[in-house]
Amino acid sequence: MKFKYTYIDNSGQNERISVPGPSDYFLEALLYFDTVTMEKFYEFDRNAEYDAPNFKKEEFNFDWLPNDIREELLNSNLNYHGHPDFFFGTGDNGRSWYLENKILIRKHTN
Repeated sequence: MKFKYTYIDNSGQNERISVPGPSDYFLEALLYFDTVTMEKFYEFDRNAEYDAPNFKKEEFNFDWLPNDIREELLNSNLNYHGHPDFFFGTGDNGRSWYLENKILIRKHTN
C-alpha cells in the first residue's frame, strides 16, 4: 500500500486565516491485492446495484504514482468509469478505480 494524505487546517487556530471554517483533507491511496481477493471484489461488484459513477481516470492520476501504474491507469478501458467505494469506508466522497490486482482510492472532503 502507498498513500498520500493532505490535511488543510481551516480551524482558525493559526494566523493563516481570519475566519475559521471546516478543515479539508485529501486521501490518495494505491492498494495491492492478490488475485483471489481481487476476484472477491469483482464478485461483490457483479451483484451490487449502484448508479454508474462516471469518474474520470485522470482523477486517479496521482502525481506520486509509479510510472508503470500510471501507464496502466491511462491505458485502462475507455468504457470503464470507476466504482463507488464499497469496501474501505470512505463514504459518499470515496472513489475507486480498479486495475489489475490493484485499487486506487480517492477521498476528499468537498
